[in-house]
Amino acid sequence: RQRSNAKKRAASRASAKQKLTNRGKKILAHRNPKHVENAKKALLLLGASHSAKVKQTLTELVKLKKPLCKKLSRSNPDIYPFETGRAGKLESLARQNDCSLFALGSHTKKRPHNLTIGRMFDFQILDVFELGVDELTLPHEIDPPPKVSSGVGLKPAIVFTGEEDFDAQEETRALKNFFLDFFRGEILGEIDVPAIDRVIVLSLRTGFKSLSFRQYRPRWMRSKSHPLLPRVELDEIGPRIEWTLRRTQLASEELAKTALRRSRHGAEKKKKNISRDTPLGDTVGRIHVGKQPLDNLVLARPKALRGAATDPTSKQGPSSETGSQSEAE
Repeated sequence: RQRSNAKKRAASRASAKQKLTNRGKKILAHRNPKHVENAKKALLLLGASHSAKVKQTLTELVKLKKPLCKKLSRSNPDIYPFETGRAGKLESLARQNDCSLFALGSHTKKRPHNLTIGRMFDFQILDVFELGVDELTLPHEIDPPPKVSSGVGLKPAIVFTGEEDFDAQEETRALKNFFLDFFRGEILGEIDVPAIDRVIVLSLRTGFKSLSFRQYRPRWMRSKSHPLLPRVELDEIGPRIEWTLRRTQLASEELAKTALRRSRHGAEKKKKNISRDTPLGDTVGRIHVGKQPLDNLVLARPKALRGAATDPTSKQGPSSETGSQSEAE
């Protein structure tokens, strides 16, 4: 009896733990898959050993990503994103904080000033990139120092340039896609031009191994030659970061195919035989008409052919009758 009572108590406790409050239900509903996904949050954390340069780099990334980020202050040992079976702790922390992007700072003799960045799908590691922080210049170290820092929650303009093309290789193409996910913030249908408060420039150097990061503040000036188009001047506001691309691990083909799958909910169904004229935007319809029986087609006869019905076999008409009457006379 005592054992049965203990089992009942344990079962009641387990059922009590499974019951969720209204707040817990809202959190789970927010994390569930949606047809229009939420803005991607980033998890920034430190490894077992780290340097001051890597720690300051993470601090600058937090300023760029706010408010869609979560930074952990404690060191986190035994996190190795590139090794299979040893990234479970990182995936668990991402699930707890509802983050699909991550940046891990570490420092070892083999890989000094190391920054590991990546993204996840369904809290499973998708793509991982390893960067080495070669140089870091803080905003107050720039000459002249910027008067205004970057705003929080505003939209940046992201420019990919350099001596090499980001789309030339699969690894750099995936890295470009990651930076777009990291810096773009909320997805908006339209944006006002003055709302672009900063310009982020990422340059890829020779050999696809060197990457530089710059950030500028645009100034909208009145142009004399084009009154409707403003003249734009850029002021550097920092930080300046020089990276070296060390290692890359892309997602498997099956996982990438699953991550790129899109929902058909709300998609406009294609209408048959209806197209849109691209230059003018007019809707054009195509009508298919079958073979018409032209032999049985009834047409209206003209007035010249209308009259008294005559015998089709007789060759004499009304003119012959008038001729016979004149002869009799």
